[in-house]
Amino acid sequence: MMSGVQAPRYSVKFYQEDVYKLIRFKRTLFPHLPPKRESGESVPEEKLSQAICRAKSVIYQVAFCNDWDYFFTGTISPDKYNRYHLADFYKSFIQWLRDYRKKYGCDLKYLFVPELHEDGAWHIHGFVRGIPEEQLCPFIRGLHPRDLVDEGFLNWPEYQKKFGFCSLAQIKDPERAAGYLTKYCRRTWPGRQ
Repeated sequence: MMSGVQAPRYSVKFYQEDVYKLIRFKRTLFPHLPPKRESGESVPEEKLSQAICRAKSVIYQVAFCNDWDYFFTGTISPDKYNRYHLADFYKSFIQWLRDYRKKYGCDLKYLFVPELHEDGAWHIHGFVRGIPEEQLCPFIRGLHPRDLVDEGFLNWPEYQKKFGFCSLAQIKDPERAAGYLTKYCRRTWPGRQ
């Protein structure tokens, strides 16, 4: 215990002009060093929960405090990649994004969060900015699902050709969209990749 020092009970985060978040801590915070763990010792459930909470907070801040063009949903076609092994897809996807920037000379920015299906397959959600407009096209009535056409979703054929189906939607409410993205941040069960 620290004598005569008032530990913080609240924190204020600045997001953008006129947008702040007041955070009230459940208990007072005192600086401390984490206990030393033996090599190979598992991380307590509470620590994992705290790490997920911190990740959600950072993702929300990055999502909300930047100007994005579209909300992105991308699948992984089983004909192109192993949908059950995120690491292989991720490595290829990140390299493809780098190459895409060079190929089209665009300042492509992104924030993606993977989501695990109940069957163990992966897909991604997130935000993108800087895709050249001529690289996107509307979905076609009669060929694509009606809701994609009626809601004005766009297709990114380069992604589709390389990885699988995708859709891009205009962002109407940045705060709500940022909150929506954080719902995909959750712990996966052990052994999943």
